[in-house]
Amino acid sequence: MDRILATDIYERLSAYRPLESVELVLPSTGDDEITVDDIERMVPDTTSSAVLIIDVRNQTRTRLLHAYSTMVRRNRPDFNVYCYTVVIGGGPASDLRPGTGIDVIRSHLTDLRIDYSPGACFIDPLLHYSFDEIQHRAVYENNALPEEIPQQLQKHFKGHQLTADHLRRYFRADGVADGRRTARSRKREKALATLYRQLLKRDLPDHEGKFAEALSERGAHVLGEALRFNVYPFFFNERVADLVRRAEASWPGYRPQRMDRPMPGTRSA
Repeated sequence: MDRILATDIYERLSAYRPLESVELVLPSTGDDEITVDDIERMVPDTTSSAVLIIDVRNQTRTRLLHAYSTMVRRNRPDFNVYCYTVVIGGGPASDLRPGTGIDVIRSHLTDLRIDYSPGACFIDPLLHYSFDEIQHRAVYENNALPEEIPQQLQKHFKGHQLTADHLRRYFRADGVADGRRTARSRKREKALATLYRQLLKRDLPDHEGKFAEALSERGAHVLGEALRFNVYPFFFNERVADLVRRAEASWPGYRPQRMDRPMPGTRSA
């Protein structure tokens, strides 16, 4: 339902050369808000998909429960064989605290694994709003998705009322010439990784090194839970491309096509 995140995902995958022949399908076209009805309408088409990318943040998860349940039910026999799911969210609803953060993350990952059988899991700090921030939206703004970045991150970025859209465009180097975009994006994301490591050191000082693995391509492992997790957007393109290759290898004759709208009989990401 988050047009800004959906656009960020679409633009990143569109510019990634190993996926240039893959069809990418958004729930809706144009600049309008993505609605629950948009998600519901595309559910039947997901049975021909190789990768499903699902937003599982706490604020929208309940509103999309029916659509997601139907999507998972239709594709479950294919999960992790012909069809893979990538989930993206803000992480556990509660704040991470030394001594309890590990248990909270483990429980969160377990819930995602049971509900979605994901092939990859990404936690995005730009989606991690505090309980008070979400409550304010629910009471005073009809549960609208926030446009500004979470308060806990605002002090780390310059700019008055910096929006999530501005920040996502900045880190994917939107507007930079094609020949320099990749290098510029990598440089900016390197600085972002440094910030996230500082936040890990603050929130989970006993596990800083361990959870720094979440910034790597392999992801981080929590003892007692099989599902690893990564931090978005680091190595997101690579993980999606790997899952597309696995699906392609499992379905003889599969040849993905690149287009803006779904075509019957093709597989998509």
